[in-house]
Amino acid sequence: LPAEGVVEEESSVPNFIKENFVGKAVMSTRCMECEMSTYRSEPFTNIDIALSFEDEEDQ
Repeated sequence: LPAEGVVEEESSVPNFIKENFVGKAVMSTRCMECEMSTYRSEPFTNIDIALSFEDEEDQ
């Protein structure tokens, strides 16, 4: 629910960040005795940013 006094707008513009940089990681754990598996998922955001340092610019 939005906070009091805050109006949420429906936007026809796609959410660029969500569509291109958000995903879901799924982890599984399996028992080696009974071979039963459990699964857990977590959302993640991954944005790669190239950084350059002054030392690298001289090369």
